[in-house]
Amino acid sequence: MVITDETLIQESAEGSRAAFELLVQRWDGRMLRYFMRCTPSHQEAEDMRQELFLRLYLRAGTFKPDGVFQSWIYRIATNLVIDKIGRKKSMQAGLHETIDEQEEGPVLSVQEQSREQVKQGELQFYLEKALAALPAEQRVTLVMRHFEGFQFDEMADLLGEPESTLKSRVYRGLMALRQELKRMGIMELDCFQEV
Repeated sequence: MVITDETLIQESAEGSRAAFELLVQRWDGRMLRYFMRCTPSHQEAEDMRQELFLRLYLRAGTFKPDGVFQSWIYRIATNLVIDKIGRKKSMQAGLHETIDEQEEGPVLSVQEQSREQVKQGELQFYLEKALAALPAEQRVTLVMRHFEGFQFDEMADLLGEPESTLKSRVYRGLMALRQELKRMGIMELDCFQEV
């Protein structure tokens, strides 16, 4: 019998260290990937992951027994991302400077490289850089929708915003992401077609 995340967090609230450790094992990699897509720095993603699990441990008693753990952990993680990034008022300008200072990978065009090569390592490199250049709210909604697989109604529940707002934010984020990728030399990229 598989123990649910909801049961584990309730047992954690009652003092079970083993239950909390199992919960961390289940969610550690997924949350790190989420933070790495939402932040421009690997170290910052690591720090947020640690802070997330500290918050989960400290707030385990606030989890509602009829709640869904996945929604709860993503709500805490998303608030953490927005809080951390929101503290950096000049983040947008600073990111462009940081990105320009970083070592540039080879500038690719679809005509020069096969689509398979672009989709592999090079695309990931450019995609991470382009995501880092987006405003925090657009970045978070894009990551939730296209990398974490959330539906708009789930995102609306998690973020407490109307679906129409989130759809608009994802659309604007996709347009900005395409512009950033185009600026980097990735032309005619057809990823993320659907909003």
